[in-house]
Amino acid sequence: MKNISLNQLAGKAGVSKTTASLILNGKSDRYKISQSTKERVLKLAKDMGYKPNVLARNLSMGKSMTAGLIVPDLRKYENAVLAEHIEKKLLSYGYHTVLGITGGDDLLTEKLIAEMKERKVDGIVLLGPFEAKETDIPAVRIGNGDDNISSITTDSKNGVKKLIGYWYTRGKRTIGYVGLKKGNNDLKKGFSENYIERFSMQGEHIFLIDHENNEKKLGKILKTMAHKGFNAIMFESPELVFTALNIRKKVEIPEFDKISFGSFGYSPAFEIVSKEIVYLTKPLEKIAEESISVLTAMMHNGTKGMHSKKIEPLFLF
Repeated sequence: MKNISLNQLAGKAGVSKTTASLILNGKSDRYKISQSTKERVLKLAKDMGYKPNVLARNLSMGKSMTAGLIVPDLRKYENAVLAEHIEKKLLSYGYHTVLGITGGDDLLTEKLIAEMKERKVDGIVLLGPFEAKETDIPAVRIGNGDDNISSITTDSKNGVKKLIGYWYTRGKRTIGYVGLKKGNNDLKKGFSENYIERFSMQGEHIFLIDHENNEKKLGKILKTMAHKGFNAIMFESPELVFTALNIRKKVEIPEFDKISFGSFGYSPAFEIVSKEIVYLTKPLEKIAEESISVLTAMMHNGTKGMHSKKIEPLFLF
């Protein structure tokens, strides 16, 4: 049966479109519509197979009941898990998710934000280290950034302190950090405060590369660290750890096997690699819940203010 319009239903019932809409939306008592009129409209709606245009109704209320989710890459374990938790949480609030994948391209990020605004999404979740200007609609970033939007981040400072303390009790005193040039500034700061400044370490201990699978650059860094006697390395992400492990298989690096690896973030693959890896794991489900809680509050209240929260990671070894 072809779906009929609200106008057709109202005409058949002998009432105005507004009256039919009020009845179908459960507002007949509030507007003192007679019981007989209510029963007539509801019976006709059932008999004629009337189905409301949900999108039109939502837009008339100033809501699309959709939210954008912009991620750099779904091949990474943490991104995929976060996206799944975010979609489920949004759905529990009655929102559907519009997904955009950027590949880490800042220009594409801005383009996707503009496109989502044109699609009238009610809010946006931004995942990843890329920068974004103010979105003009409610938005929450998961992760670090310098832009002026709400953010849910992992409080890495205490986690880094625990990791360095763990290594120190095991005689690992020359500790290095490998991260990304456009990476986690809070993590680098936590490493500096809890190791370089705390122990007055001299020389270069922080090494940065442009992307996580740059084996050539990372290979040079690892050789340098091995030659200088580093016996522990904290990597900014699990992906950097895996790149280092691949280099280990291909290149002869003196003293490499004596270097302990630490990771900010977890991957199930850690369970099957032979080399010791200690890591700080992010509570991904809690991060998703906090981000959607903040976003939905902003969408419902129509606010675009700043709301920031840090969630402490767990240290596992």
